[in-house]
Amino acid sequence: MAERIFFTALTAAIAGIATPANADTLELESTSEWKLREYSDRCQISRDFAEGEDKTVLHIAKSSPTGRLNLTLVGENYAKPIGPLLRLRFGDQGDSLRRHIKGTTPEGVPTLSVTGVTLAPKAERFDSDMGMQTASVPDGTSTLHIGRARNKPAEFALGAVREQLAKLDLCSRNLSVALETAANANSHGPTPPKPIDGDNWLWERDYPLDMWQKEQSGWIGFQLTVNSQGKPTFCEVMAVDRERLYNAGLCFKLIERARFEPARNANGEAVASYFRTKIGFKIKN
Repeated sequence: MAERIFFTALTAAIAGIATPANADTLELESTSEWKLREYSDRCQISRDFAEGEDKTVLHIAKSSPTGRLNLTLVGENYAKPIGPLLRLRFGDQGDSLRRHIKGTTPEGVPTLSVTGVTLAPKAERFDSDMGMQTASVPDGTSTLHIGRARNKPAEFALGAVREQLAKLDLCSRNLSVALETAANANSHGPTPPKPIDGDNWLWERDYPLDMWQKEQSGWIGFQLTVNSQGKPTFCEVMAVDRERLYNAGLCFKLIERARFEPARNANGEAVASYFRTKIGFKIKN
Protein backbone atom coordinates (compact mmCIF):
# COMPACT_ATOMS: atom_id res chain seq x y z
CA MET A 1 0.00 0.00 0.00
CA ALA A 2 1.26 3.43 -0.86
CA GLU A 3 1.80 5.74 2.12
CA ARG A 4 1.05 9.43 1.75
CA ILE A 5 1.11 12.32 4.18
CA PHE A 6 -2.12 14.21 4.84
CA PHE A 7 -3.88 16.23 7.48
CA THR A 8 -7.25 14.87 8.62
CA ALA A 9 -10.56 16.16 9.94
CA LEU A 10 -12.52 16.58 13.14
CA THR A 11 -15.94 15.91 11.65
CA ALA A 12 -16.87 12.47 12.93
CA ALA A 13 -19.43 10.92 15.21
CA ILE A 14 -19.79 12.38 18.68
CA ALA A 15 -20.81 9.52 20.96
CA GLY A 16 -22.27 9.17 24.40
CA ILE A 17 -24.56 12.23 24.36
CA ALA A 18 -27.68 11.53 26.32
CA THR A 19 -31.10 12.57 25.06
CA PRO A 20 -34.06 12.96 27.41
CA ALA A 21 -37.28 11.19 26.59
CA ASN A 22 -39.46 13.25 24.28
CA ALA A 23 -43.20 12.87 24.32
CA ASP A 24 -43.33 14.34 20.82
CA THR A 25 -41.33 11.45 19.32
CA LEU A 26 -43.07 10.06 16.24
CA GLU A 27 -43.40 6.28 16.45
CA LEU A 28 -43.13 4.64 13.03
CA GLU A 29 -44.46 1.11 12.61
CA SER A 30 -43.41 -1.09 9.71
CA THR A 31 -45.71 -1.48 6.71
CA SER A 32 -43.72 -4.14 4.85
CA GLU A 33 -41.40 -7.07 5.44
CA TRP A 34 -37.62 -6.70 5.25
CA LYS A 35 -36.26 -7.15 1.72
CA LEU A 36 -32.68 -8.18 0.94
CA ARG A 37 -31.07 -7.01 -2.31
CA GLU A 38 -27.57 -7.46 -3.69
CA TYR A 39 -26.02 -4.70 -5.81
CA SER A 40 -22.61 -4.53 -7.45
CA ASP A 41 -21.13 -2.49 -4.56
CA ARG A 42 -23.30 -3.41 -1.56
CA CYS A 43 -25.83 -5.69 0.06
CA GLN A 44 -28.91 -3.96 1.45
CA ILE A 45 -31.92 -4.71 3.59
CA SER A 46 -34.90 -2.36 3.32
CA ARG A 47 -38.22 -1.86 5.05
CA ASP A 48 -41.13 0.58 4.69
CA PHE A 49 -42.50 2.49 7.67
CA ALA A 50 -45.70 4.52 8.15
CA GLU A 51 -47.99 5.90 5.45
CA GLY A 52 -48.88 9.28 3.98
CA GLU A 53 -46.64 12.25 4.72
CA ASP A 54 -44.67 10.24 7.31
CA LYS A 55 -43.86 7.39 4.92
CA THR A 56 -40.19 6.41 5.20
CA VAL A 57 -38.10 3.75 3.55
CA LEU A 58 -35.14 2.66 5.67
CA HIS A 59 -32.14 1.11 3.90
CA ILE A 60 -29.36 -0.63 5.85
CA ALA A 61 -26.39 -1.50 3.63
CA LYS A 62 -23.01 -3.19 3.95
CA SER A 63 -20.16 -3.97 1.56
CA SER A 64 -17.79 -6.19 3.56
CA PRO A 65 -18.31 -8.81 6.27
CA THR A 66 -16.22 -6.84 8.79
CA GLY A 67 -17.42 -3.36 7.91
CA ARG A 68 -19.92 -1.09 9.55
CA LEU A 69 -23.25 -0.09 8.03
CA ASN A 70 -24.66 2.76 5.98
CA LEU A 71 -28.18 3.94 6.88
CA THR A 72 -30.38 5.83 4.42
CA LEU A 73 -33.76 7.45 5.10
CA VAL A 74 -36.00 8.02 2.08
CA GLY A 75 -39.08 10.23 2.34
CA GLU A 76 -40.55 13.62 1.57
CA ASN A 77 -39.99 14.85 5.14
CA TYR A 78 -36.20 14.55 4.92
CA ALA A 79 -35.59 17.46 2.55
CA LYS A 80 -34.76 19.92 5.36
CA PRO A 81 -32.88 18.25 8.23
CA ILE A 82 -32.09 20.30 11.34
CA GLY A 83 -28.38 21.06 10.92
CA PRO A 84 -25.63 18.84 9.46
CA LEU A 85 -25.87 16.07 12.08
CA LEU A 86 -28.33 13.27 12.79
CA ARG A 87 -28.80 11.93 16.31
CA LEU A 88 -28.96 8.12 16.35
CA ARG A 89 -29.81 5.65 19.10
CA PHE A 90 -30.28 1.92 18.64
CA GLY A 91 -32.21 0.22 21.44
CA ASP A 92 -30.92 1.32 24.84
CA GLN A 93 -27.39 2.26 23.75
CA GLY A 94 -26.12 5.82 24.09
CA ASP A 95 -26.84 8.48 21.48
CA SER A 96 -24.36 9.42 18.79
CA LEU A 97 -24.23 12.34 16.38
CA ARG A 98 -23.22 11.65 12.79
CA ARG A 99 -22.87 13.88 9.77
CA HIS A 100 -25.34 13.14 7.03
CA ILE A 101 -25.17 13.24 3.25
CA LYS A 102 -28.21 14.71 1.51
CA GLY A 103 -29.44 13.40 -1.82
CA THR A 104 -32.45 12.33 -3.84
CA THR A 105 -33.66 9.12 -5.42
CA PRO A 106 -33.91 8.90 -9.24
CA GLU A 107 -37.58 9.82 -8.74
CA GLY A 108 -36.64 12.98 -6.84
CA VAL A 109 -37.55 11.82 -3.31
CA PRO A 110 -35.26 13.33 -0.62
CA THR A 111 -32.73 11.05 1.10
CA LEU A 112 -30.45 11.35 4.13
CA SER A 113 -27.53 8.93 4.54
CA VAL A 114 -25.06 8.31 7.35
CA THR A 115 -21.99 6.09 7.16
CA GLY A 116 -20.03 3.94 9.57
CA VAL A 117 -22.96 3.02 11.82
CA THR A 118 -23.10 0.12 14.26
CA LEU A 119 -26.45 -1.25 15.42
CA ALA A 120 -24.94 -2.68 18.59
CA PRO A 121 -25.35 -1.97 22.29
CA LYS A 122 -22.69 -0.34 24.49
CA ALA A 123 -19.86 -2.78 23.88
CA GLU A 124 -17.51 -0.95 21.56
CA ARG A 125 -13.80 -1.06 22.27
CA PHE A 126 -10.73 0.34 20.57
CA ASP A 127 -7.87 -1.93 19.48
CA SER A 128 -4.61 -0.44 18.19
CA ASP A 129 -4.28 -3.11 15.49
CA MET A 130 -7.89 -3.60 14.43
CA GLY A 131 -9.57 -0.24 15.03
CA MET A 132 -13.07 -0.37 16.49
CA GLN A 133 -14.65 -3.68 17.42
CA THR A 134 -18.37 -3.95 18.19
CA ALA A 135 -20.64 -6.38 19.94
CA SER A 136 -23.25 -8.33 18.04
CA VAL A 137 -26.82 -7.11 17.99
CA PRO A 138 -28.97 -8.74 20.69
CA ASP A 139 -31.88 -10.89 19.66
CA GLY A 140 -35.46 -9.71 20.08
CA THR A 141 -37.32 -6.58 19.13
CA SER A 142 -35.21 -3.47 18.50
CA THR A 143 -35.83 0.20 17.86
CA LEU A 144 -33.91 2.91 16.05
CA HIS A 145 -34.35 6.48 17.31
CA ILE A 146 -33.39 9.25 14.88
CA GLY A 147 -33.44 12.94 15.70
CA ARG A 148 -32.64 16.11 13.74
CA ALA A 149 -33.70 14.48 10.46
CA ARG A 150 -37.06 16.31 10.53
CA ASN A 151 -39.13 18.59 12.75
CA LYS A 152 -39.60 15.94 15.42
CA PRO A 153 -37.62 12.80 16.38
CA ALA A 154 -38.76 9.46 14.98
CA GLU A 155 -38.50 6.00 16.45
CA PHE A 156 -38.56 3.05 14.03
CA ALA A 157 -39.92 -0.28 15.24
CA LEU A 158 -37.35 -2.49 13.52
CA GLY A 159 -38.67 -5.79 14.83
CA ALA A 160 -36.38 -8.80 15.28
CA VAL A 161 -33.55 -7.33 13.25
CA ARG A 162 -30.78 -9.71 14.28
CA GLU A 163 -31.81 -12.37 11.74
CA GLN A 164 -31.93 -9.78 8.97
CA LEU A 165 -28.47 -8.48 9.81
CA ALA A 166 -27.16 -12.06 9.72
CA LYS A 167 -28.49 -12.36 6.16
CA LEU A 168 -26.84 -9.04 5.34
CA ASP A 169 -23.53 -10.33 6.70
CA LEU A 170 -23.74 -13.49 4.59
CA CYS A 171 -24.57 -11.51 1.46
CA SER A 172 -21.69 -9.08 2.04
CA ARG A 173 -19.30 -11.98 2.61
CA ASN A 174 -20.14 -13.37 -0.82
CA LEU A 175 -20.01 -9.92 -2.42
CA SER A 176 -16.57 -9.25 -0.97
CA VAL A 177 -15.10 -12.04 -3.15
CA ALA A 178 -15.93 -10.09 -6.33
CA LEU A 179 -14.82 -6.76 -4.85
CA GLU A 180 -11.56 -8.31 -3.66
CA THR A 181 -10.86 -9.75 -7.10
CA ALA A 182 -11.30 -6.34 -8.75
CA ALA A 183 -9.11 -4.68 -6.11
CA ASN A 184 -6.26 -7.09 -6.81
CA ALA A 185 -6.46 -6.86 -10.62
CA ASN A 186 -3.25 -6.20 -12.55
CA SER A 187 -1.99 -4.93 -15.89
CA HIS A 188 -2.34 -8.37 -17.51
CA GLY A 189 -6.11 -8.29 -17.35
CA PRO A 190 -8.66 -6.40 -15.27
CA THR A 191 -7.50 -3.09 -13.76
CA PRO A 192 -8.06 -1.78 -10.20
CA PRO A 193 -9.56 1.65 -9.44
CA LYS A 194 -7.25 4.64 -9.96
CA PRO A 195 -7.39 7.68 -7.64
CA ILE A 196 -8.20 11.05 -9.21
CA ASP A 197 -6.45 14.06 -7.62
CA GLY A 198 -5.78 12.10 -4.44
CA ASP A 199 -3.59 14.82 -2.93
CA ASN A 200 -6.67 17.03 -2.53
CA TRP A 201 -8.94 14.56 -0.78
CA LEU A 202 -7.92 15.87 2.65
CA TRP A 203 -6.97 19.44 3.55
CA GLU A 204 -4.81 21.10 6.18
CA ARG A 205 -7.77 22.45 8.12
CA ASP A 206 -9.06 18.89 8.49
CA TYR A 207 -6.25 18.01 10.93
CA PRO A 208 -7.49 17.54 14.56
CA LEU A 209 -6.61 20.68 16.52
CA ASP A 210 -5.69 18.83 19.69
CA MET A 211 -3.20 16.61 17.84
CA TRP A 212 -1.70 19.64 16.12
CA GLN A 213 -1.23 21.39 19.46
CA LYS A 214 0.50 18.32 20.91
CA GLU A 215 2.56 17.81 17.72
CA GLN A 216 1.29 14.23 17.50
CA SER A 217 1.77 12.12 14.40
CA GLY A 218 0.12 8.84 13.48
CA TRP A 219 -1.17 6.65 10.69
CA ILE A 220 -4.41 5.06 9.59
CA GLY A 221 -5.25 2.41 7.00
CA PHE A 222 -8.61 2.39 5.29
CA GLN A 223 -10.68 0.51 2.73
CA LEU A 224 -13.08 2.22 0.36
CA THR A 225 -15.73 0.48 -1.69
CA VAL A 226 -15.76 2.23 -5.07
CA ASN A 227 -18.79 1.76 -7.32
CA SER A 228 -18.75 1.44 -11.11
CA GLN A 229 -19.08 5.24 -11.47
CA GLY A 230 -15.85 5.77 -9.52
CA LYS A 231 -17.55 7.11 -6.39
CA PRO A 232 -16.87 5.67 -2.92
CA THR A 233 -19.98 4.35 -1.22
CA PHE A 234 -18.42 2.78 1.89
CA CYS A 235 -15.36 3.49 4.00
CA GLU A 236 -13.92 1.24 6.68
CA VAL A 237 -10.96 1.92 8.98
CA MET A 238 -8.79 -1.20 8.78
CA ALA A 239 -6.05 -0.29 11.28
CA VAL A 240 -4.96 2.79 13.20
CA ASP A 241 -2.32 3.64 15.80
CA ARG A 242 -4.24 6.41 17.61
CA GLU A 243 -7.89 6.28 18.62
CA ARG A 244 -8.14 10.04 18.06
CA LEU A 245 -7.43 9.54 14.36
CA TYR A 246 -10.20 6.95 14.10
CA ASN A 247 -12.62 9.51 15.49
CA ALA A 248 -11.41 12.36 13.26
CA GLY A 249 -13.92 11.94 10.41
CA LEU A 250 -11.56 10.54 7.78
CA CYS A 251 -14.14 8.21 6.27
CA PHE A 252 -16.79 10.92 5.95
CA LYS A 253 -14.32 13.20 4.15
CA LEU A 254 -13.20 10.47 1.76
CA ILE A 255 -16.74 9.48 0.83
CA GLU A 256 -17.48 13.16 0.26
CA ARG A 257 -14.34 14.05 -1.75
CA ALA A 258 -12.57 10.98 -3.15
CA ARG A 259 -13.10 10.09 -6.81
CA PHE A 260 -11.65 7.36 -9.02
CA GLU A 261 -11.34 5.96 -12.45
CA PRO A 262 -13.38 2.81 -11.69
CA ALA A 263 -11.96 -0.69 -11.81
CA ARG A 264 -12.52 -2.54 -15.07
CA ASN A 265 -12.97 -6.21 -15.79
CA ALA A 266 -11.29 -8.22 -18.57
CA ASN A 267 -13.87 -6.91 -21.06
CA GLY A 268 -13.10 -3.30 -20.18
CA GLU A 269 -16.41 -2.79 -18.35
CA ALA A 270 -16.48 -0.59 -15.24
CA VAL A 271 -17.07 -2.63 -12.06
CA ALA A 272 -17.19 -2.03 -8.31
CA SER A 273 -14.08 -2.71 -6.28
CA TYR A 274 -12.27 -2.17 -3.00
CA PHE A 275 -9.48 0.41 -2.75
CA ARG A 276 -7.00 0.29 0.14
CA THR A 277 -4.23 2.58 1.25
CA LYS A 278 -2.43 3.85 4.34
CA ILE A 279 -2.27 7.52 5.27
CA GLY A 280 0.41 9.00 7.51
CA PHE A 281 -0.15 12.14 9.60
CA LYS A 282 2.54 14.52 10.79
CA ILE A 283 2.99 18.18 11.61
CA LYS A 284 4.69 20.16 8.86
CA ASN A 285 7.55 22.27 10.21
